[in-house]
Amino acid sequence: MNEKFERQLKDSRYLRRPMKPDLEYAGETRWIQKPVLKSRVLPLTENFENLNKSGPGVFSVYSERTVSGSGSVRIKTPHKLPLKPAVH
Repeated sequence: MNEKFERQLKDSRYLRRPMKPDLEYAGETRWIQKPVLKSRVLPLTENFENLNKSGPGVFSVYSERTVSGSGSVRIKTPHKLPLKPAVH
Protein backbone atom coordinates (compact mmCIF):
# COMPACT_ATOMS: atom_id res chain seq x y z
CA MET A 1 0.00 0.00 0.00
CA ASN A 2 1.17 3.57 -0.70
CA GLU A 3 2.96 4.92 2.42
CA LYS A 4 1.32 8.37 2.21
CA PHE A 5 -2.12 6.84 1.85
CA GLU A 6 -1.50 4.48 4.74
CA ARG A 7 -0.43 7.43 6.93
CA GLN A 8 -3.57 9.36 5.93
CA LEU A 9 -5.68 6.33 6.76
CA LYS A 10 -4.10 5.97 10.21
CA ASP A 11 -4.43 9.72 10.90
CA SER A 12 -8.13 9.48 10.11
CA ARG A 13 -8.43 6.58 12.55
CA TYR A 14 -9.32 4.33 9.62
CA LEU A 15 -12.01 6.65 8.27
CA ARG A 16 -13.68 7.45 11.60
CA ARG A 17 -12.68 11.07 10.89
CA PRO A 18 -12.44 12.76 7.48
CA MET A 19 -9.13 12.25 5.74
CA LYS A 20 -7.08 15.38 5.08
CA PRO A 21 -6.59 15.80 1.34
CA ASP A 22 -3.13 15.39 -0.13
CA LEU A 23 -3.06 18.50 -2.33
CA GLU A 24 0.12 17.37 -4.07
CA TYR A 25 -1.89 14.81 -6.06
CA ALA A 26 -5.24 16.62 -6.19
CA GLY A 27 -6.91 17.00 -9.56
CA GLU A 28 -7.10 20.80 -9.28
CA THR A 29 -3.34 20.99 -8.63
CA ARG A 30 -2.65 19.02 -11.81
CA TRP A 31 -5.15 21.05 -13.86
CA ILE A 32 -3.64 24.38 -12.79
CA GLN A 33 -0.15 23.17 -13.67
CA LYS A 34 -1.25 21.82 -17.07
CA PRO A 35 0.05 24.04 -19.88
CA VAL A 36 -2.43 25.84 -22.13
CA LEU A 37 -1.69 24.61 -25.65
CA LYS A 38 -4.31 26.64 -27.50
CA SER A 39 -6.56 29.53 -26.60
CA ARG A 40 -8.74 32.04 -28.37
CA VAL A 41 -10.39 35.30 -27.49
CA LEU A 42 -14.15 35.08 -27.06
CA PRO A 43 -16.05 38.23 -27.98
CA LEU A 44 -18.61 37.57 -25.25
CA THR A 45 -16.38 38.20 -22.25
CA GLU A 46 -17.68 41.75 -21.87
CA ASN A 47 -21.39 40.92 -22.02
CA PHE A 48 -22.84 37.56 -21.03
CA GLU A 49 -26.44 38.58 -21.76
CA ASN A 50 -26.13 37.29 -25.35
CA LEU A 51 -25.51 33.73 -24.18
CA ASN A 52 -28.30 31.19 -24.02
CA LYS A 53 -28.09 28.79 -21.12
CA SER A 54 -30.49 26.42 -19.47
CA GLY A 55 -30.36 25.21 -15.91
CA PRO A 56 -28.50 26.58 -12.92
CA GLY A 57 -25.18 28.32 -13.34
CA VAL A 58 -23.53 31.71 -13.63
CA PHE A 59 -21.03 33.07 -16.18
CA SER A 60 -18.34 35.49 -15.00
CA VAL A 61 -14.87 36.75 -15.88
CA TYR A 62 -12.06 35.10 -13.89
CA SER A 63 -8.95 37.26 -13.88
CA GLU A 64 -6.69 35.29 -11.51
CA ARG A 65 -5.84 32.68 -14.15
CA THR A 66 -5.70 33.95 -17.71
CA VAL A 67 -3.63 33.42 -20.84
CA SER A 68 -4.38 36.65 -22.70
CA GLY A 69 -4.32 38.88 -19.62
CA SER A 70 -7.92 40.00 -20.08
CA GLY A 71 -9.52 37.18 -18.06
CA SER A 72 -11.02 33.75 -18.59
CA VAL A 73 -14.67 32.73 -18.77
CA ARG A 74 -15.75 31.00 -15.59
CA ILE A 75 -18.92 28.93 -15.40
CA LYS A 76 -20.04 28.23 -11.84
CA THR A 77 -22.60 25.50 -11.28
CA PRO A 78 -23.81 23.80 -8.11
CA HIS A 79 -22.16 20.52 -7.19
CA LYS A 80 -25.48 18.88 -6.47
CA LEU A 81 -28.84 19.48 -8.07
CA PRO A 82 -32.18 18.75 -6.43
CA LEU A 83 -33.79 15.47 -7.48
CA LYS A 84 -36.60 15.73 -9.99
CA PRO A 85 -39.81 13.91 -9.07
CA ALA A 86 -40.29 10.63 -10.90
CA VAL A 87 -42.69 10.77 -13.84
CA HIS A 88 -45.10 7.84 -14.06
